[in-house]
Amino acid sequence: MKRLVAWTSMVSLLLLCSISAAQLSHDNELDLDEVTRATYVGSSSIPDGVAFRIFLNSLETAAEDDQSLPIDHLEERLGLDRSDAADLVRQLLVELDAMKAEIHSFKRNANCSNGSAYTERVQVYALFDALDDGSESIAARRYNVFKTSLGPKNAALFQQLLNYQKANMTYIKFNHQKLYEAQGKDALQKLAEICAKYGF
Repeated sequence: MKRLVAWTSMVSLLLLCSISAAQLSHDNELDLDEVTRATYVGSSSIPDGVAFRIFLNSLETAAEDDQSLPIDHLEERLGLDRSDAADLVRQLLVELDAMKAEIHSFKRNANCSNGSAYTERVQVYALFDALDDGSESIAARRYNVFKTSLGPKNAALFQQLLNYQKANMTYIKFNHQKLYEAQGKDALQKLAEICAKYGF
């Protein structure tokens, strides 16, 4: 029963972005098909790096609620003993912190180190799209490095787990120009707000 609860909790966490996307559409009366560059809903074609990032965030959320939940999940899905599952959870959470830090640094520098050069909204739209693409690339690279560190057998098992989890994931990559125009938002103002938070 405990493992069933753990699995149910993990599925619920992985569905959070689906709920957020639906809420965004409802709140702003947006047609998501009109403002996205790519949409993946329970699709095996979700990029591995993106799926890895979503999965890591779900593990973190589960651990905050009950530290045993992600351990139970990996113990069951990967056939690990409890000690090894706990070690893997710790490794994954360390990886998440490192990934967050790298993506944060990337976005901070890209957004604001040359912020004064952006004088046209179309430039900011392109920047925001590039930030999403760059974050995907960082996650993909970090996933490949992490998977290799597990060794061939465990890497294959972890890939199977990730592929299995993709059925419960939603990932939306926006076209920022269409999104901001549909919402009536000012991209230049948004960029200024972001850089102010970073201390620029």
